[in-house]
Amino acid sequence: MKIRRFLPVLLVLCLMLALPVSAKAADSSGKCGENLTWTLTGGKLTISGTGPMEDYVYLSGGSGEHPWSGMEEQITSIIIEPGVTHIGEYAFCDFVNLTSVSIPDTVQSLGRCAFLECSSLTGPSPSPTASQKSPTACSCSATP
Repeated sequence: MKIRRFLPVLLVLCLMLALPVSAKAADSSGKCGENLTWTLTGGKLTISGTGPMEDYVYLSGGSGEHPWSGMEEQITSIIIEPGVTHIGEYAFCDFVNLTSVSIPDTVQSLGRCAFLECSSLTGPSPSPTASQKSPTACSCSATP
């Protein structure tokens, strides 16, 4: 009798353990370029390393294929560390809660629509360098 009561509980536990866990939800770090890594801590996304960030594709549905896809609403600030030379196309699209971006002087190019539809981002980076580094690129068209 006790086995019959315990069997359904055991079956449910086995099924729960067998369910696949979304890797994206568990990620808090990864690669975003040959020599670049990203780390998400709290609401802060940090990009570090040397060289260019990969370019990404905008997917019609409001998200990109970037490595932090699915985490856009969690991110409130982005820190690009010195050594990064290019911010990828569509890298930070639809980050609706993004309020600040720090871009160092080492960034030489900003990919098309890198900050597309970042509705809470109100101003450019404090960096006084090239206008191409302005995160106000949020309003550009998503059409290639």
